[in-house]
Amino acid sequence: MWLLKDLQNQFEKVQLGLDVFRERLQETNGKVGNLVEDVASKSLDVYTQEKIVLAAHQEMGDLRSELEETKERLRLVQRIIQEKDDHIQTLEEEVSDIQSVVGSKDVNAEEISKLRGRDGCHGR
Repeated sequence: MWLLKDLQNQFEKVQLGLDVFRERLQETNGKVGNLVEDVASKSLDVYTQEKIVLAAHQEMGDLRSELEETKERLRLVQRIIQEKDDHIQTLEEEVSDIQSVVGSKDVNAEEISKLRGRDGCHGR
């Protein structure tokens, strides 16, 4: 009977050991499940952030292209404005030349009139 009691005690110990093992296994499985969820969540976050970064990078490239096009248009407009300014300058110089010629003729006409008035010649 003593042997049976001894076997029963050993069986209870083994059963207790199995119960502890099952609890630890369940805890470990729970931890692994939580870690898998965390990894999946982090992977989704990284994927989402990567998509955002790629979209921002693409948009930055598009903006660079637009900026270069705008700079080129600005250079063209500045060149056209400079050409117009040069043309205006030339026209202003021509107008000034014409005014000086016309003005000198008026002065000469006035001087001739004054001279005629002094001499008593009134165009007779």
